[in-house]
Amino acid sequence: MKTTLLGFLLLFPLLLLAQKPQYLSYEIGKSSELLADHVNVRSGPDRSENVIATLPIGTSVVVLDDFEASTIRGIEAPWLKVRFEDGNKLQEGFLWAGMLATTSFASKTDPKLRFYFGLSHSKEADWFPQLYLQIRAVRAGKQIAKLEFEGVGDLQPGAYWHAYDGLGIPGIQDIFNLGFAAGYCAGPAGDAYIFWDGKQFFHAKTIYSGSDAPVFLEEMLIFPNNEDGRKEKIILKHKSGEHADNEAGEILDEYWEETYIWTGKKLKKISK
Repeated sequence: MKTTLLGFLLLFPLLLLAQKPQYLSYEIGKSSELLADHVNVRSGPDRSENVIATLPIGTSVVVLDDFEASTIRGIEAPWLKVRFEDGNKLQEGFLWAGMLATTSFASKTDPKLRFYFGLSHSKEADWFPQLYLQIRAVRAGKQIAKLEFEGVGDLQPGAYWHAYDGLGIPGIQDIFNLGFAAGYCAGPAGDAYIFWDGKQFFHAKTIYSGSDAPVFLEEMLIFPNNEDGRKEKIILKHKSGEHADNEAGEILDEYWEETYIWTGKKLKKISK
């Protein structure tokens, strides 16, 4: 059983080589928000074209069309023709799709604060390019904090983002969960948890999951305010095994729990 699971996990990089990352979320004819600050809008779909406007983070633009892709910061993305408001006038121009936020959320505790998520960059690694994401905090149109963190495999179209309050963790105001969905059989999946304490971000934990029938790996976090949660404790539950045709539905190879507390800077394991 352990050999089978190990082989499944080692197969991840080889499978990723055959997949094209799908991490762009714009739609023609719909609005998107800018992830970066001081974004240059150009007269044509290339960095050599003249700058016709510079827009702040969070600006809403309507995507009119897409054009040939450019690779910037290791990320391949198309140039977009967009419509935007500059002062009291509507204008049209071109910007690179990597400047768009994947999504954004209002803070659960501060109505003047908004968070923007999106791509950061990609780096070459041993088996496949490592994708990095970013989150930015913006108040009154000004960026006040930023964090970059590693993704898990490819950011598939089915990936999900959730925003919560502090979920009972002392000193934490907002929690964000980015889930990386496996878009193919045996593909890697996982969840990155980002904490916000009112001043800065923390990449608190990444958990993993995946399956290649009948083998599976599952991890989940239980927060204090969740059902079965424990006061000021975070519980990591891990299990791996095989799906089976029996009443239990699975044969476990491993099952364990770890307990963590938040120190104000990181999660500290206190028991297993």
